[in-house]
Amino acid sequence: MSQQEASSVFPPVWNNTHIYPSVDSAEFGSAMVSLKAGIETLSQACKYFDAPQGAHSDAAELIGELLQNASDAKATLSNLYTFVSSLTSVNSCDESAHEIIAQLSSLEAKLEQAEKPLVLFLLRAPEDVISKLLLVDKIQPFTYEISHGRKNSDQMLSQDQESMLSGLAVDGLHSWGRLYDKIEGQLRCTIDSTEMGVADAANLLMKPDPQVRKSAWMAIQKAWGGQAETSAAVLNALNGWRLEESRWRSHTRDCHYLDTSCHQSHIDRQTLDTLMDSAYQCRDIGHRALGVMAKSYRQAKLNPWDVLVPAPVLHHEEQTTIPFTDALNLIAAAFSAFDPEMGDFALMMGEKGWIDARPSENRGGGAYCDEFSVPREPRVFMTYDGNLSNVLTLAHEIGHAWHSWVMRDMHIAVCDYPMTLAETASIFAETLVLDALWEKCENDHDRFHIAWEDAHSAATFLNNIPARFEMERSLVEQRKDSELSVSALRSLTADAWNKWYGDTMDGADEYYWASKGHFSISSLGFYNYPYLFGYLFSLGIYAKKDKYGDDFVQLYRDILRDTGRLSAEDLIQKHFNEDIRKPKFWLDSISVVESGVKRFENLADRILDKR
Repeated sequence: MSQQEASSVFPPVWNNTHIYPSVDSAEFGSAMVSLKAGIETLSQACKYFDAPQGAHSDAAELIGELLQNASDAKATLSNLYTFVSSLTSVNSCDESAHEIIAQLSSLEAKLEQAEKPLVLFLLRAPEDVISKLLLVDKIQPFTYEISHGRKNSDQMLSQDQESMLSGLAVDGLHSWGRLYDKIEGQLRCTIDSTEMGVADAANLLMKPDPQVRKSAWMAIQKAWGGQAETSAAVLNALNGWRLEESRWRSHTRDCHYLDTSCHQSHIDRQTLDTLMDSAYQCRDIGHRALGVMAKSYRQAKLNPWDVLVPAPVLHHEEQTTIPFTDALNLIAAAFSAFDPEMGDFALMMGEKGWIDARPSENRGGGAYCDEFSVPREPRVFMTYDGNLSNVLTLAHEIGHAWHSWVMRDMHIAVCDYPMTLAETASIFAETLVLDALWEKCENDHDRFHIAWEDAHSAATFLNNIPARFEMERSLVEQRKDSELSVSALRSLTADAWNKWYGDTMDGADEYYWASKGHFSISSLGFYNYPYLFGYLFSLGIYAKKDKYGDDFVQLYRDILRDTGRLSAEDLIQKHFNEDIRKPKFWLDSISVVESGVKRFENLADRILDKR
């Protein structure tokens, strides 16, 4: 079988050799040497800003040069990280790659320490000084980064303390995140006498056979149960570190953990509160979807192993597997109907080896999109098993990739968009595919499968994601007083599920805090609510498509290109003159969700009673 024929049958793997041939290559080694030299040069140059602030008000050219040098170093560091992470994603047992990640983490801390005098100067300088500096051509690309950072300037520590914090985090905060990643990649499950990694086992949770799902879920529970104490230690360490850091940063005003998260997400705290309040007010929409899904399987309620349940096989239907190439072509066609260049881009992702989706031993879980900075090329990772949910995950991640692709000609300083706005592009892409699939449906059975995905999204985003947020917030609050035991974490999870799922689920996934890696990411707390934000934010934008007609494609691109240089509030105000701090925007978006659930309910009424 030729390579071309093989790629049409099996999911692809990455081809990153033009970036670096290997971690042992001269090219990789040269990049490491260059990065270290760049950090040392930057460190010496930035010492100029150790002197009192007044001495630097006329150092505009130097500041512009150093900002660019720091940006270049970060791009090299990002390239190295992306390359090595691609190795550990497909094989978590790659010890040499893990060792290099630890080295890169140390270099990242040294880079932060090197630029710290300059960063602190820019954060603390008088407003009139900053206003003049931002008029300088070399500094203008960094305008939003500087302005956004200055919002929390009163919570900065001294230069020595900030440098010490960055250094200690390498073998403190971030070592716990690395430990979790290694455990997740190496964890094994045994299902019906077959041993597999947790990524492969998780795909079985999307099978129509209830017994297969239950067996997979029980095996995953057993595997993570064996790592429960370690997983609890990870969560306690991560959140204990963050709380202690917040305590030190509260020297002028309270540094609340949610305010910190909102700052990282480039949203106001009021926006987050309004978002969560709106979701809680409308959580019954997700409940309705879950009720129909349970009825479809002739169950009174769904079980914890049914969270990813697919549409059931009805009547004469047979479960179908969608070959990867068919999935990619389907996605490309859906994208092309909206924006031809977007469709061409999806095909290019596959042709150039920018997607890795083939199951592999010791493979990491989940799916993500990353990118190389030089050259500006995105990468997608997932484990493809041929079901419709996998197709939508692939569309989701390619949506992320398209987001970065339309920004590739922009200065890298304005391309660092937050997770809240990142999820907008991915969910927009999913919606395009679902709409395209709906248009192709020939009968109610086909429509039921598509409507199921809409209903599943409603339950995921209005119930599951908020339950994760609820659990994490409770965890942080209790961590203020003491470390939490495994039983306490299980109890918090059960309480959160009860609050958001109500009586629609027969029990809770009490090890979700361990098995869901989003809770153990060292660089970012409260990783989950941005998915709800992106879901509703994206639907709100998508609903305006018909209103703007042919102008909408360019409008959408403009929105994506603004995500790294505007807050979420300013972005939607600029392009649609709406205020996302108020409930109306979110409730309007939720009304779109409810329309999908109603459609699902109506189809179920026509189909299920005829079984």
